[in-house]
Amino acid sequence: MTCSLTRDGLDWHQAAVGTVEWYSKCTEPGSLPEAECGHIIVPLDYFNASAGTAKIALSRYKATKDPSKGSVFVNPANERASGPGIPGTPLAYRVGPRIQRIATGEDYDIVGFDPRGIGRTEPTVNCFGTAESKEAFIRNTVLERGYQVAPESSLIDAREHLIHQMGEADALYRTQMALCAQRMGNVLGYLGTSSVVRDIDFMTRVLDGDEALIKYWGGSYGSILGQYLVNMSVFAGLNSHSDILINTVKRRLPDRVGRVVIDGIASVELWTSVPPYKEHRQWLSSAEDTYQLFLSGCSEAGPSQCPLVEYTNEDPNAIQRRLENWMESLFDKPLAVNNSTRPGILTEGQARSFIFETLEQPISWVPRSRDIFNAMNGDGAAILNTPSYGINGVGDLWRSGVSCNDQVKFPKPDPRDVVDEALYVMKHVSRFVMSIFTIEPDSGCEYWPVTPSERYAGPWNKTLRNPILIHSNTADPITPIVSGSRINELLGDSARLAIQDGPGHCSVTLPSACTVNITRAYFNDGTLPPEGHICQVDAKPFDIGKDYQSYSAAELELLEDVKHLSETLANLRAGRL
Repeated sequence: MTCSLTRDGLDWHQAAVGTVEWYSKCTEPGSLPEAECGHIIVPLDYFNASAGTAKIALSRYKATKDPSKGSVFVNPANERASGPGIPGTPLAYRVGPRIQRIATGEDYDIVGFDPRGIGRTEPTVNCFGTAESKEAFIRNTVLERGYQVAPESSLIDAREHLIHQMGEADALYRTQMALCAQRMGNVLGYLGTSSVVRDIDFMTRVLDGDEALIKYWGGSYGSILGQYLVNMSVFAGLNSHSDILINTVKRRLPDRVGRVVIDGIASVELWTSVPPYKEHRQWLSSAEDTYQLFLSGCSEAGPSQCPLVEYTNEDPNAIQRRLENWMESLFDKPLAVNNSTRPGILTEGQARSFIFETLEQPISWVPRSRDIFNAMNGDGAAILNTPSYGINGVGDLWRSGVSCNDQVKFPKPDPRDVVDEALYVMKHVSRFVMSIFTIEPDSGCEYWPVTPSERYAGPWNKTLRNPILIHSNTADPITPIVSGSRINELLGDSARLAIQDGPGHCSVTLPSACTVNITRAYFNDGTLPPEGHICQVDAKPFDIGKDYQSYSAAELELLEDVKHLSETLANLRAGRL
């Protein structure tokens, strides 16, 4: 397999499949001087060479220890929401050495890439034309305000009010999908996880050699990508026009698996087989556990670290009642906010979503508890100034380009059924369920204007050449441990579950030397932890920011690596990078 450089100024559409270009340096803000940025030309359709090509944006932070063991492809292990739509190139050019230290070791190249339709990869999903147009479309709609849940004390029927809001959201979804059809057309069908998996296989062979095994580290949606990766089959062969393609030799991806680590496990079975509103019972099955850990941690920390408490060791139930009463009060009387970057109002839906987002990122519990306290006392500027992810998150409809191609095609759900399911989840699973409709914006795919060129839907229990490593937290509010246990069960001897005893979305939300050592040992020589092994965290959420005089230099370095990586991922998801 050959790897060639393009000439400066050459139109990438004219470059041959398999062409790689590394630029002289990365020009993005915050880029490490040692990092490389570039792109690779891949087939737009791996089964139809005449469809054209795509240009996948790449970044690389090379191994600092010889000899290099090859490329580890990384996808954002995103602790702020579980879905796709995030560029991956910053992981190499901004935090490559930190990933080496806490995951792979220094003898692997860290390779970030922007998946199809996302970031600097071309073609890019661009349904609105400009970011300003998208912002104007969402402004002051239910997608920005969040769903408002009427409290029991209200004279408004909560069910009927939610059904009314569902109708508004439905019209918005229908409109934005029509915009996608007008602007993007059939190219939308070449996105989706199945195509991204083929890109990873293709890029591995180009960068590391035709017989190289695939190495991968990803979390959240990246765990779905990893589950596709180890279960799909791929066709690859030769083509007289490009020297690389497509359809003559069958290659089983399970036989191509080298070292694969997935973290913050989302259920790939639900992702591919049911409408999004039916996923929430499982998605939120650990959310209340995380909420209670937030409340009890706040109580133990006391007012200096968590001003939501009136005194140290206050009853967590009292803190919860104040929070719930405050959020309910915003239903009838939203908070006017005139001192934020973009003045507006703080609604019940926005406040609850902010608290749920806080649960996902325990490293933020100290500063965010202050933001919540300030809002409860009349100053909501910090909350409105914090970009929400989800529907208002980074990019155009980047997430829809993935999730709508991955979902099974289903008829438009009856809004009454959607609301009834949500009310059941609210009562029996988690009170945060309505936040998920905007934080995890996968609704409206019944209006997606194209049929994907390929959609893989299982099976998910293949026997692998090398076992994979699965990380899952005991109190992950959005990708619960039951999902990690399920994929471990499906893969059997081809996987091993490593549990981290702590809150947050993905293991990288809190430092754990135990988790780091397990991951590095696995990447080093394939060593797996014992069955049932549980790692503890080395810092509690409300300890972050305290004076660490008792910590060793190594522990402080680990804490800083995890904190920096966590903040980078959060900024990526919010569109700040």
